[in-house]
Amino acid sequence: MIVEGMLEDFNNYPLTKFERDGVNDNLKSTMSFSKLYRGNCIIASCLLSIPPLIVKAKYTPPTSMHIPYDITSDKVYIVTYSYQVILVVISAHLNTIIDILFIKLVTLATCLFEVLIQRLNKIGYFMDMEAEQHFRQCLIFHNKTLRFIDIIEKLYCYVTFSQLAGSVAVICFGAFGMVIAPIASGDFVVNVAFFINMVSQVALYCWYGHNMRALVKYENF
Repeated sequence: MIVEGMLEDFNNYPLTKFERDGVNDNLKSTMSFSKLYRGNCIIASCLLSIPPLIVKAKYTPPTSMHIPYDITSDKVYIVTYSYQVILVVISAHLNTIIDILFIKLVTLATCLFEVLIQRLNKIGYFMDMEAEQHFRQCLIFHNKTLRFIDIIEKLYCYVTFSQLAGSVAVICFGAFGMVIAPIASGDFVVNVAFFINMVSQVALYCWYGHNMRALVKYENF
């Protein structure tokens, strides 16, 4: 509720059309990358269904989860196979929601800092109001933005850590799987797909986090 309240507060903040268009353009660009990332994750999850179809052993499930019943019949195997694939795809979709939400919030904070820097640069030159009043408004805007970032950090620090730790683990196991799996096998394709997606996830966090940190350093300078 705190984040929603601050987002509503920022939405009501008097931004110029140019500033609002800049924020919207950055958010749209972020969503384009996010959709590409989500699509890759879902495709990689779907690829998990390939190895059981090309192995010699019959009735091999897509995942190694425990199955408390016999699947050595066509109907039961098809239902179990479909259920596991759908479950993995849904899990991948839900997992990307966490990443995309965090990235959008970080992008919004970055855009707000850009607006603040532009306003500070214009004080005393192109503003119609008195410079002192503009500076006071910039201070209020600055404090709200810092509080917004502080709330994001407190809410998502452990979530982000778990996401990155999981990604690093998948990267390590995926790289090991690529080494031991035959190149022409389905396991190799799955390991490559998961490896690429996890590297993309880490890159997204690093890229957007770096952008915000660079602006904060520039502003403090």
